Amino acid sequence: IALLGAQALSDALNRLDELKAVAQNDSLACWSPPLKKSDGEIDWKEIAGRLRSTGFDGPLTFELKKITKFGQWQKPEYLAMSMEEYVHEAYQRALLFVDYMNQI
Repeated sequence: IALLGAQALSDALNRLDELKAVAQNDSLACWSPPLKKSDGEIDWKEIAGRLRSTGFDGPLTFELKKITKFGQWQKPEYLAMSMEEYVHEAYQRALLFVDYMNQI
């Protein structure tokens, strides 16, 4: 499934000029508080290992948000990127997480 998701994202990158942003239906999603700068860095290898240890084999989704609500922390390097560069960076990080999930 992860490979299908990676392919779908790759296809989407090739069609950026045809795509439009659609807000997620929050009533169909779980809620978690937003991370703050003070929360520190996320150890994605650990997260992947925990998911793997449960036998998780469902789809992985990644939400991209280049510009956050006023007053929330933003990484200047992301703001300096074009949208295409930003999506490409997110795609590369998603592939890295998939690699972490596939490690035995």
